[in-house]
Amino acid sequence: MKINIKSIPTFLIVISVIYFLPGLFSPRDFWIEDEARYAEIVREMMIEHEWFIPHLNGHYYPDKPPLYFWLVIFSSIVFGTISPFTFLLVTFFSTVGCIVSIYCLGKYLFDSMSGFLAAIVLTSTFLFIISGQIARMDMLFALFITLSIFSFYYAFREKNRSYYIIFYFLCFLAILSKGPLGFIFTFLPAVLFLIYKKEYLELKEFILNKGFILLLSLLIGWVLFLILGGHYDYIRIIIVEQLLGRAVNSFIHKEPFYYYILVFPFVFYPWIPFLPRAMFHLHSTQRDAFALLLIWFISGFLVISMISGKLFIYLLPLFPPMALVIGKFFGDFFQKYDQYKYDLLIEGIVSCVLFGLMLILFPIALKVYFPQEISFFLPLLVAFVPVFGLALVFTLKRNVKFYIALSFIGMFLFSFFSFGYAGSHISKHFSSRVLSEKITKLSRKGFMATSFNVTRGIFNFYADSYIKELTFDELQTLLSSNKKFQCVLKEHELKRLNKPISKIVKVVGEYDLSFEKYLLITN
Repeated sequence: MKINIKSIPTFLIVISVIYFLPGLFSPRDFWIEDEARYAEIVREMMIEHEWFIPHLNGHYYPDKPPLYFWLVIFSSIVFGTISPFTFLLVTFFSTVGCIVSIYCLGKYLFDSMSGFLAAIVLTSTFLFIISGQIARMDMLFALFITLSIFSFYYAFREKNRSYYIIFYFLCFLAILSKGPLGFIFTFLPAVLFLIYKKEYLELKEFILNKGFILLLSLLIGWVLFLILGGHYDYIRIIIVEQLLGRAVNSFIHKEPFYYYILVFPFVFYPWIPFLPRAMFHLHSTQRDAFALLLIWFISGFLVISMISGKLFIYLLPLFPPMALVIGKFFGDFFQKYDQYKYDLLIEGIVSCVLFGLMLILFPIALKVYFPQEISFFLPLLVAFVPVFGLALVFTLKRNVKFYIALSFIGMFLFSFFSFGYAGSHISKHFSSRVLSEKITKLSRKGFMATSFNVTRGIFNFYADSYIKELTFDELQTLLSSNKKFQCVLKEHELKRLNKPISKIVKVVGEYDLSFEKYLLITN
């Protein structure tokens, strides 16, 4: 198969636009919890002109560094509003950057065809599609990780140590995007790869490089800025609660060590069945590239598995190396079929079976979580049936090219329908707008806005105000007082109130949001 090398980046950008632009322009709201919180952080940074230390509901927000918020602020200033579009625009460009970067890295490691197919695989994986159309910093983080590893390997292979400086600067940007994992995900694979190669002198040069001094200088400068600004509590929270606390005993997203082992096969759909043979193939053809990609994946996988707080989207920076492994396998399969003669019937059947299970489980999940939306999603199921049938036919005929094309089309249908077509429709199930606007109306009538035991900041943006967070005793006291106030809380929390006090509670609104029932009460 011959392809025009010069046109590949342009073609990949076009594919990115087709895949991800519908979600970018979807007229949906911010969804709770993360999107709504990030929107409020940007709102507070812009209102208070506090550009360097993120705040949420008037409190420090040490969970994430400020780079992502800076980019969103810039986007919001350009378009004159804070909206899902200004957030998703940052995600969109990060997504395009990831796709083009993986092609360039694949071209450098292998050849243009392998790089192109790696980009196609990455674009159409389940988790990558989701991450490319939500307001989070994970895609930006994945972009910097990929570019960092690329810079490191280029510096090593070309013996051009000036690229180590670029590596460390990109490492700093990764840290500024999502914290210390930006250092671990980049520095650790580089060190382990040099040890694997027994390049101990090169390892010394890598660690003592000017770039490492630059990285330390930038980090020390950041800490000094915080100290000089008197933000001691911010530093303490980052070190004690965020770094140590979440690593050892997370207060959110706490999962067992094996969590990612169970999750990875699902989020790497539809390409997971091809991964074992692709790994074996690369190991038998290009040992160095195999070692680099495997070390990149395994080192990051083990690190996030040892951290107490886990979320499936944390796997995203580990998708590029696996996409490259499969891209190389498909590239060789197409170009050197007579040499390898792989029979991919088993992998194709497994993928089709998984696809068939999805067709069965999807309406069941709809019936459980969104029973009123089943008819709305029927077009997606109908569109999937012929795709599934053709994929099975081409699999049985061992026509891998058409099977891959149909998998790519099938994942596009999922992307377009879920985020371009259905995104605005299902927004009502995840948006806090209606509840928040009710809070605003009551505030104008003199009711103090409060919350009890709900995630900080998820109602603030659409309420356009701070919301006082109450302890249980404070809530009890307010309910027994004559002071006019309103409080948003989850339904089960209402049962904790003392019976005499609970009788004077007036429920002024009930809202089903993100599989939780929230109540708005007044006294």
